[in-house]
Amino acid sequence: MQYRIHGLLPAVAAMAVLSLPAKANLILNATGIADGFSVTTFASGLASTAATFGQGPFGTTVVGNGSGGYNVLVDDFANSTLYVFNDVDGQTPGSALTTHSGFNSGANGYATLNGIAYGGNGTQYGSFTSTGVFTPLNIAGLPEPQWGLAADSVTGELIASTFGGGLIAINPTTNTFRTIVPGLTNIDGVSVSPDGLTAYIEVNGSVRAYNVQTGTLIETLASPGGSYLPDGTGVISSSNALNGQVIINDNFGNVYLANPVANTVTLIGSNANERGDFTSPDFSNGTLLMVYSDQIERLSCGANCAIGSTPPPSSVPEPSSVFLIGTGLAGLMGWFRRKSA
Repeated sequence: MQYRIHGLLPAVAAMAVLSLPAKANLILNATGIADGFSVTTFASGLASTAATFGQGPFGTTVVGNGSGGYNVLVDDFANSTLYVFNDVDGQTPGSALTTHSGFNSGANGYATLNGIAYGGNGTQYGSFTSTGVFTPLNIAGLPEPQWGLAADSVTGELIASTFGGGLIAINPTTNTFRTIVPGLTNIDGVSVSPDGLTAYIEVNGSVRAYNVQTGTLIETLASPGGSYLPDGTGVISSSNALNGQVIINDNFGNVYLANPVANTVTLIGSNANERGDFTSPDFSNGTLLMVYSDQIERLSCGANCAIGSTPPPSSVPEPSSVFLIGTGLAGLMGWFRRKSA
């Protein structure tokens, strides 16, 4: 049964219009929907090297803007441009807050640690301001960046893949680094479990789990078989059966859910003609930003669930929403007073 309350419906309708999600090009299948996932488009219209399966954005991370909100740094490899966006869906290059041209990323990943954004610029690791200004790290002997980067907020380190240095952990506070797994080559996407214990990395077409302290190989995740080039990953933290499972974004536009305990992998969605690559957790709301050839999609796993971070506190209505609710309730009370008169 539906109850229609005079005076409250206009406010509720206005709230619904304001919160409509952007249309997504990543399409979830029945399995993904049944598991509670949903998707929207964070950014579209980004430059790509080809019309289909081209290379476009790579490094992406979320950082506080100093005013209580968040910005998203996006490095578009195809046109050597660093964009700074508001952390709101529906972005395009034209809506960028700041644009830095001629940026030499080398297709590196980005990550945010202790409120500071980090990434590679050419042969150097460095930090970024919330407006995209880059400052190199001053660490003696630090290897050259190679693709993957993730933040381990538990250890206070950046877990990074390097040219010639294997998998390393960088401590930007002490300006030191240590080697986790020496000798590894062709390390691509990197992510870290929310408990800070496990690094998931792509090596030669497989996703491996390593202990970040000892460098011990814990597991090689199952492969779905056939064409499969995984890059970006994100570990789920939740109060349901999804806890500890891993999202995998691959170069053929497919998104998989891997269960490390059962050692299974299941297709949950596809993005036709788009090359999937790095991912980045949006710790402000528990979603996962996933880069494609010319767009960035936002994957959510529902309430009390986060991908790549711990679930955020229960949401509080935005000030505008509170105003609309108050307006509706005031109208309702006024209606009752008139009916009682």
